Amino acid sequence: MGPVAGHGDRRRSRRVRGDGGFPEGFARLVTEVTMGRAGVVPGIGMSRLARTGRDWHQLRELCSLSGVLLADPDGVYDPGIYNDRLLLGLKGTMSEAELYLIRQRMLTGRLAKAERGELAIPLPIGYVRRPSGEARWTLG
Repeated sequence: MGPVAGHGDRRRSRRVRGDGGFPEGFARLVTEVTMGRAGVVPGIGMSRLARTGRDWHQLRELCSLSGVLLADPDGVYDPGIYNDRLLLGLKGTMSEAELYLIRQRMLTGRLAKAERGELAIPLPIGYVRRPSGEARWTLG
């Protein structure tokens, strides 16, 4: 079994490469797994990575082909074993559903604020919002 491969610094891993490919940290992780230089990929929440479904499925498949394990606080999973693969897939699906529900709740809250007249959107340059909530032109 090879060494542990991590996804890298969270701030760096969210940046997308200039060519529109994977985030920098994820691309490095995929390289380490593919080259057989990793034995385990730890994660605080594999479900977070699963929210980007394509990336998650690609990593899971590469780990399966390379014999690399996936680990999170709930356990250690071997994507080459059917039951582990099923559980990882379920975690990914649940994570995607959770993200969808969060977005729906945020949209519902925004619509409710708009109906009450409390939704404050950013004003164009040159306008200011008075304490009464009214927008007023200030330039010219």
